[in-house]
Amino acid sequence: MKTRLIVSSLLPENIRHPLACEGFELINAGRSSVICDETAYHPDMLYFLLPNNKLLLSPSLEPVHNLETFCECIVSKTHQGAKYPFDCVFNCFYTKYCLISGRYTAEEITKSCEELGLKRVTVNQGYAACSTVKLNSEAFITSDKGIAKALSENGHDVLLVSNDGVRLNGYKNGFIGGCAFTTNDTVYFTGKIEAHESFAEIQSFCEKHNKKVKSLCSDPLYDYGGSIVLP
Repeated sequence: MKTRLIVSSLLPENIRHPLACEGFELINAGRSSVICDETAYHPDMLYFLLPNNKLLLSPSLEPVHNLETFCECIVSKTHQGAKYPFDCVFNCFYTKYCLISGRYTAEEITKSCEELGLKRVTVNQGYAACSTVKLNSEAFITSDKGIAKALSENGHDVLLVSNDGVRLNGYKNGFIGGCAFTTNDTVYFTGKIEAHESFAEIQSFCEKHNKKVKSLCSDPLYDYGGSIVLP
């Protein structure tokens, strides 16, 4: 059975093809009807996979697929705004011990994590998921010092790197988390991770946590808003 992957509708063919060859079934994310720039197509701005494996959807989402054929979906009661910080109410992540999020987070996310006994840790960076590559529930790569500090203080292994070299149209740069996603044994990057100034450290950190590193194309790293691996 193929692994289903929600990806940006803007993801180019030179990345889609190797993903298909790796055995992924790609599902286009659609777009936000309220966000006016390219991040409107970012999966980490539109969805959140809850701990119970239900998929939380932004109420502003204009989908291009009927996702209910793949998993159980819930439309959030929290309205997404057009501008920061209200655009990133789904842009957070949970760990073995806590929920890492900005000040404004969808109520279904905070409630589901509270029910599991996870502590909410609020950070200044509203784009928490964009800023972070989750290797597993205890190991993370992040480009944000505040997130790195919060993770370290709460018992996680963390590698701090920069966003230098990560591209995103309309912005000075994109985020390291927005150009990566993780499966059971591999961290995939939408671009050439070998060109990152901290590649040696990234590779070593991933290997430490039993993950291979794979570039999906030879282009510069590009922030497509990550991808969501469906259960």
